[in-house]
Amino acid sequence: MTNDKLEKLEKLEKMKIWILTSEHNAYDQYGYYHLGWFQKKPTFNELQKIMKKLKETHNNSLVEHLLEFGKCDTKIRCGGEVSYQLEEHESLN
Repeated sequence: MTNDKLEKLEKLEKMKIWILTSEHNAYDQYGYYHLGWFQKKPTFNELQKIMKKLKETHNNSLVEHLLEFGKCDTKIRCGGEVSYQLEEHESLN
C-alpha cells in the first residue's frame, strides 16, 4: 500500500461524528430517541433549529448548556423529564 493510501485510511479511522439524542423519563418510560447526527460539532443555530422543531421552551439556554456540557435535563408535564445528550463518537467505517 502506498503512503497516500495509508494516510487516507488513517483519516477515515479517525473520523468522528456528533450524535444528539433524548431520553424521555415520564410515566410510560419512552426511552432514547435519535434526534440527529453531525460531521462536526454542531453550531448554536443548528441545535436551536432542532429544539424549535421539538417545541422546547427555553431552547436558547438549553442549546448553550448542550454545547458547553453535552447534557441538559428539562421538566415536562406530569412530573417527567427529558434529558438531551450531545456526544462525540467514532464513526463506523
